[in-house]
Amino acid sequence: MGLERNGEIIAAFLFNIYTGPDIHVTIAGSGWTRRFLREMGQYLFEQLKVERFTAITENQSVVDIVKRVGGRKEGLLRNHFGPDRDGILLGVLKNEYRYATHGKLTQST
Repeated sequence: MGLERNGEIIAAFLFNIYTGPDIHVTIAGSGWTRRFLREMGQYLFEQLKVERFTAITENQSVVDIVKRVGGRKEGLLRNHFGPDRDGILLGVLKNEYRYATHGKLTQST
């Protein structure tokens, strides 16, 4: 899922590992919009029906975007990206996601 500006992808989410209740997401780029964040949440939580998404990064801008949408730091993976390059483990639960379509995501029945 990507955000395009002037014919170039400037931000993207890549969905890596899907287990049903969880999906691992790689986050790259900049220029995030509320609409794009809402659409990502709608896709993950309403279409795929995951309960959470997980991100692992060493990039502070990715940590900031995950916290912006309601995520929390859940751990540190030492040397995950190589010597002295720790991975920051982040998670966002469905009920914590700040960019839901109408304030709250639709509850499945």
